[in-house]
Amino acid sequence: MCLFTCLVTIYSCKSNEEKAKDIVDGFLKQASDDNLKRKDMDYASISAAYKQLFDSSNFYVVQNYNLSIIEKTDTSITIKSIGKTHNALGVPIDFVQEFRLKKINDTWKIIDSHHFLEDKLNLEVVGADWDSYWDKTKVDIMNHIKKNVKLEVINPGVLDEYTESKEGKIRIINDSDFDITKFKLQIEHFDQSGKSVNTDIKYIPSVVRKKAYRDYSWYSIDCAMCSQQVFKILFAKEEK
Repeated sequence: MCLFTCLVTIYSCKSNEEKAKDIVDGFLKQASDDNLKRKDMDYASISAAYKQLFDSSNFYVVQNYNLSIIEKTDTSITIKSIGKTHNALGVPIDFVQEFRLKKINDTWKIIDSHHFLEDKLNLEVVGADWDSYWDKTKVDIMNHIKKNVKLEVINPGVLDEYTESKEGKIRIINDSDFDITKFKLQIEHFDQSGKSVNTDIKYIPSVVRKKAYRDYSWYSIDCAMCSQQVFKILFAKEEK
């Protein structure tokens, strides 16, 4: 009982900055523990909204990090973490992450992060300084685009029996608040029995303006058995 009371007393005497750094340190230690399953993590240090983001995303693991306070108010603290990770070539590099904490019911909790959650958006938002956006903003924009960008089939495709190819036309309708570019369409072909027989990916390098649409032709070879198609915009990157 005395030990618990002493620990509580020591913690209560810490400054808000020290408490915030302890919270981020504990969270990063859990996240980098290969032996700790995500479902077994202690989520008391993060807000319910951030937990929802965290549960639906992969994240970047760093080692040997140092924490510092870069911004603070009476109700908000931002902490920078500079740690070590490896680039695509396996070379060790410094990796900077940031965590924003807010007082919720008189308890500090992580509410957002920067460069901690992996970016899933599989297209470019024109004119946006994407790298500067915090993780919650990135997820919100992605969900907004997924909800408001639609694909409409203009021509389902006509089979050329001589070349066994099929060509048609689709329309991308962008009712979102952002101009988008550099995205991919998946065209999956099925035979008369419903079996998948061919899948093509079409890359769209042009810009589709917000509140507008653009039409595109598509072309698939080796389509002698293609009877029907399913079209899909690949909004999110494939999981690793």
